[in-house]
Amino acid sequence: MIASKIIRWVFRFLKKDIYRTYRDAKSLIEFITPWRRKYREERIMTCKQSLLSTAALIEMSKEIETLQRNQKDLLMNLLQSDDAIASISRNINLLLEEMRKSREPEPIIKGYHNYVMGSAFIYDCYKLATKAPEENLFFATGVELDGRIILNKILPLQLSVSTFVRVVGDICSVAEALESMEMFNHRFFCYFHNHPGSGPGATFPSGIDKAMQERVERGGYPAVGGIFSADGYLRFFSLKNKFKIEIFGKGMRQIAENLYKLEFVKKISLRVPQTEISWRSRGR
Repeated sequence: MIASKIIRWVFRFLKKDIYRTYRDAKSLIEFITPWRRKYREERIMTCKQSLLSTAALIEMSKEIETLQRNQKDLLMNLLQSDDAIASISRNINLLLEEMRKSREPEPIIKGYHNYVMGSAFIYDCYKLATKAPEENLFFATGVELDGRIILNKILPLQLSVSTFVRVVGDICSVAEALESMEMFNHRFFCYFHNHPGSGPGATFPSGIDKAMQERVERGGYPAVGGIFSADGYLRFFSLKNKFKIEIFGKGMRQIAENLYKLEFVKKISLRVPQTEISWRSRGR
């Protein structure tokens, strides 16, 4: 009996204590629960922000890598551009140097007659020489400047003989031409005539041409002869007079020493009395 009472008393005590402990724990849980919820929400928000920040950092790192690659590509392009600009600059300088050299007159050779003429002047001479199928003859003069003879004036002549194999200037016309030169303080520097044949072989001086040149040199004139072919070849010649030819302008191509080709001349037939010249413009 006493044992059962003791057991009931202990059980009652424990029951009250357990109930009180349960009640205290429940109160504690009710007190903590809002704070736990708030803490959980804050943790979730912090995790979200952390994830967003991480994604932003990853995106930023990708953009930085892209910018770095673009910067490398830009630097490579700039280096290549610098090389290209340097190459273009070198080419331009070389071109300007060639142009400067081409425009500068060649050095004067002592003991030589240095003749200078333009390509347009030579084409005018060609048109006059080949205006008829027969041979024609005319003089040319100009000015002496700094040791050079610049041909720029044509003096046509009346002819006493003009055939396919021979041409002779009228004596009175030759005298008038020489007087005209002397009046302007010019000298007899050159004479042109044509041969009716074609090709470079048609420009070699004949025996008659050499005899005329011998008379010119014996008279003390520093003159050279020029022979045109029908298809646009030109050869300068002399016997004892040493000379050098300089031609400026387009449309002339040097074939050999003192031999040139007029590149704007069409192929012609000897049966056509009027020579045709094609003044070809750029791009045609």
